[in-house]
Amino acid sequence: MPLAELWYHDENEVDERHSWLKNSPYLIANTMRKSYDNCSYSKVLALVEYARPDFVLTVDGEPLLSVEATQMNPSGHNMPQRFSCLLRAAEMGIPSLFYYPEYSRRSTSDPNPRYLNVRTPLAQLRATEIFEVPSLSMFWPTDTTSLMPTNDLTRHSELADFVEYTLKLYLKSGKKLLVGDAVVSKIQNEMMKSCTPVTSYSQNSSFRKIFPHGDSFTKGIVKTTAIDPPTSCIVEDTASLLEAIYSSFGKRFSASKEKKKVKMVLARENTFVYQGTANKQKTGPEHPFPGYLTLLDILYMRYDHGQTSKDRIMNLAFKLPIEVDAYIRNAVNRPTGLNILMEFSDFIILEDAVVLGGWMRNVASGAILVRR
Repeated sequence: MPLAELWYHDENEVDERHSWLKNSPYLIANTMRKSYDNCSYSKVLALVEYARPDFVLTVDGEPLLSVEATQMNPSGHNMPQRFSCLLRAAEMGIPSLFYYPEYSRRSTSDPNPRYLNVRTPLAQLRATEIFEVPSLSMFWPTDTTSLMPTNDLTRHSELADFVEYTLKLYLKSGKKLLVGDAVVSKIQNEMMKSCTPVTSYSQNSSFRKIFPHGDSFTKGIVKTTAIDPPTSCIVEDTASLLEAIYSSFGKRFSASKEKKKVKMVLARENTFVYQGTANKQKTGPEHPFPGYLTLLDILYMRYDHGQTSKDRIMNLAFKLPIEVDAYIRNAVNRPTGLNILMEFSDFIILEDAVVLGGWMRNVASGAILVRR
């Protein structure tokens, strides 16, 4: 008999009495629940390389579905920070699901509901298009009285039904969820409806200098307007950016005389700069899971069908106010946040240095581009 398993990092996520799983006697009877700590399947371990999904459904070690679930405020950074799990699944050709509230109020502030950051489902739809594998959003029900995400387990039957459907489909046909599946299409239609903003999204003036009409993919989904990157992100001319950085380090920059490392960076005319915040220890990014970087990459920087970080229309840079010595010390341990930055950033702008990341670091001999 095929062995079906649900892998988790927190047992509460798949507790058969106190989680969504209670709605599926079939899954309770036909799956084993196990911690990632006890997993030896290479594909499951590969799925957790950026960050750990809340749970992964497998049959005989073959991942069928990677799931991330949260009841956090849908308008904040928590949702896009989790995008790296969804992207890793897409890179591996594995369907994924993000389960979160479409709207809810905050628990400790004003009583008005907050609405989802529409860049999240938009980026999932873009990832689906690029990788040709479903990346789906399903909405955690909101209590209409309290406006808080509901803890009524019976309201989570839709999630249980979907996971159950995914397993039964594979056991019956040997096939994973496909983009053309009727259930997938129904969920995608709901996602596209949710992409129309309830609140206004500001234009990003630096992005509009390069793309005067905005991003074509988001405009194609939303219809009424394009959704720009957050205004905290800036698109800069790459040569001008490097010249300013070199000058701040007391160095002279000359594009015509620079070496191979700089020429790789200069090969892209523009650079998308994400302004990060350091943690209190000044050892890495403030948020331990800076998945927003991966979301912005997929939504705004990838060529059509561009499945690697080399397939970008512009550089992706992360500005992190820590010193290079602290970066080097912590890069050895590669904590999750720093790991994501090192893999997805073309370069990281530190207080006293610029270091290469991703494919540029791998191609170049060494990561340091310039230091004070």
